[in-house]
Amino acid sequence: MEKDLSYLYPFPFIFAALCIFVASQYTLVRHNSRGEWYLFFTCLAAAFWSTSEGLLYLDLNQGTKILLTKCQYFVIAPILPLTLLCVLTVFGIRLKMIGLLRSGLFVLITLVIVLVWTNPLHKLIFTGYYTIDTGAVEMLGLRHGPLWWFLVAYHYSFVVVISVILLKTAYTASGFERSQALVILAAIASVWISNAIYVAGLSPVKNMDISPIAFSIVAGSMAWGFFRHNLLDTIHVAQTEVFRGMDDAILVFDERNRIVDFNPSAEAIFKADVLTDNDKQTQKVFEKFPVLLRLIEGMRHSEVPIQVDGQRNIYDVRVSKLFGRSGKIIGRIMALQDITIRKLAIDAILESEEKYKFLAEYSTDVIYKINIETEQYTYVSPSVESIYGYTPKEMLGLKARDTVTPESYLLQREKLETAILQGKKEPELLEMEVLHKDGHVIPVEVHARYLYNNQGMPTEILGVARDISARKHAC
Repeated sequence: MEKDLSYLYPFPFIFAALCIFVASQYTLVRHNSRGEWYLFFTCLAAAFWSTSEGLLYLDLNQGTKILLTKCQYFVIAPILPLTLLCVLTVFGIRLKMIGLLRSGLFVLITLVIVLVWTNPLHKLIFTGYYTIDTGAVEMLGLRHGPLWWFLVAYHYSFVVVISVILLKTAYTASGFERSQALVILAAIASVWISNAIYVAGLSPVKNMDISPIAFSIVAGSMAWGFFRHNLLDTIHVAQTEVFRGMDDAILVFDERNRIVDFNPSAEAIFKADVLTDNDKQTQKVFEKFPVLLRLIEGMRHSEVPIQVDGQRNIYDVRVSKLFGRSGKIIGRIMALQDITIRKLAIDAILESEEKYKFLAEYSTDVIYKINIETEQYTYVSPSVESIYGYTPKEMLGLKARDTVTPESYLLQREKLETAILQGKKEPELLEMEVLHKDGHVIPVEVHARYLYNNQGMPTEILGVARDISARKHAC
């Protein structure tokens, strides 16, 4: 004779309810975090639903079971909207009309509850009740009315929207946020399966609805992930300061300097297998890059060389404190900006300037720069004194027209202005006459060109003048 195990039916539901109720109470402890109330009420709703479903498998009279079934809809109606709001909030998905969404969901929840509790008047949800004899316990059977399928569509619509959001988050996010989205998505899959089994009438125990346990798994997976990685406390405060799409690499640390989140740019630097190794990810990063630990502990700013895919890059690393709503430090944000190209450019400029300075100081030609607007000399090489008779300091107090003959002044302006109109970039070769400090004229050969600013406007004249007196005399 087959042993009757129907007395065990309530225990999985009661156990699931107890576990998720504990999670809901722990959520209350973390009441300063974003999304905590949505999570709390989701857990509480799942606990109530699972408990009431377990009570249906006790030896109660039909009237009590009908009352329990109707009471379930006080949590069945809001549990999926609460889950949706929790997912939107926790994963930082901002909607312009979130207030309107909440109001619409409240109206929809109210409508479902009213329809269920007024069912004796219209018989649209359930057309009747009957008893199912499964052995030691008589179970309540429901005959579905036309609006029953409205309730089915109601639930599946929310499950579809939540699943799409989680799929998108899992695809676009990184770090623990991605793994958490995948965990919840897997739990949502259990809701799909359990509800489909119940609606299709394929439950192992006739008319047993295991959806409450599936929802307890969903709420539990959210609670476990958020508390396990402190995501409610840390990550969403960080999301107000940084964007996931930043080119800068971002690492988020909790109060114990453990990595709790990172963006895709950081993932490209430190590699996913290092950052997603749960308990050991921080140790691995700091072992590989000990300078980062010193920066975190000392709250310092520094330029750090890091090997990325075999290439040595330079990063400007900044560390800032992360404060909770109470003003207490709850973590730190480390931002790494790749300044490799900038450093190379600066080094090239410095190298170029050193070469320029060397050539200018030791060349017998005169190298000069003239501001176009003021016509003042802005730079003159030391060799100017041997040709012009002025010291470099004296030349900086003069204008271009003071050091050349009027004809040469007009020639230089005409040639350079023509070069601009014709779009020439190479220097113009000019023969000019400069005025020595003592008044005599010296023939020079000048290579001159305009220097342009970032907007493409000419700002200075760069010239190199060579004394050609000897060549003139030879002719």
